[in-house]
Amino acid sequence: MPLRQFAANSPVFCRNDASAAMYIVCSGTVEITDGATRQFQIGPGEIFGELALMEESHRQESATACTATEVAVVDRAMFLKLIATEPELALQIMQAIAERVRDGSA
Repeated sequence: MPLRQFAANSPVFCRNDASAAMYIVCSGTVEITDGATRQFQIGPGEIFGELALMEESHRQESATACTATEVAVVDRAMFLKLIATEPELALQIMQAIAERVRDGSA
């Protein structure tokens, strides 16, 4: 998977951007916001941007690197291939979404 680095306080994506990928945090932290309101923070091993990728819709939230951050970039084609070859990944994504919904942060 391709990796991207973001400096602290750099946007990963903005609300209403087209969705081209989801991300897995390798190092650092990312804050997810809905306008000016902080929704939740993502750390190493966690994913973000998956909902818009699955729905093929525009971003509903913004993501900003809080610290120097490195993420793995998973585009839609790679996502579909991974789901087909690694069904456990689909379960992990569903668990992450369910946890955010339960916590009220999705």
